[in-house]
Amino acid sequence: MARKKLKSGDILSIPLPRNLGFAFAKYIDLLSINPNSSYPDLIRVYDYKSKDQALDINDLKDCDLLLAPLLVGSLRPTVSKGIWTIVGNATITDQETKLPHYRTFGPPWINDEKEAKEWFYVVDADISRKIKSKYDHVKHLEPLGASGTGIIELEIAFAFLIKEGKRIEDFFPLTKQMEKATYKKMMERPKYRDMSKEMRDKAIT
Repeated sequence: MARKKLKSGDILSIPLPRNLGFAFAKYIDLLSINPNSSYPDLIRVYDYKSKDQALDINDLKDCDLLLAPLLVGSLRPTVSKGIWTIVGNATITDQETKLPHYRTFGPPWINDEKEAKEWFYVVDADISRKIKSKYDHVKHLEPLGASGTGIIELEIAFAFLIKEGKRIEDFFPLTKQMEKATYKKMMERPKYRDMSKEMRDKAIT
């Protein structure tokens, strides 16, 4: 029986909607790196897709990332139900233990970025370690917050379609709120693969 209990380094097979194949990501247990992390689970999604779950882990060894490292909510039940499956395990490199910065905003009682008057970047996914910044210095970062696995499946699918020069609208009707919000995010944010490695994952300081 396939193992369904996550541990750092696990390679996850992620089914993409609309029969677009499978993506693969490495799981990182954030609490093993920083016990004070505000979120426990992170994945690093590879720029690699296949028609089925068959995978030679060596194919991922020098593979770039498709997206910035993502904080994930509801990951464990998704794995325990067999929706995302563990297909192997790989060593966590020193580079992978260096957590990206995430952006957040204030004042703390607002919920809409458009109303933000202050911007911060967060170190080690720990909200107590937020550092004041400017929007232009953090706009390329992922927001601090865990996305559900369904949203992440959409983000990955959209990212591959954009990379392949295909129109997302030809595959998704964009009538559901989750699809529309994900489409807006993917269209507006800088493309991770286009950023220089010096720019990726770090606020401008």
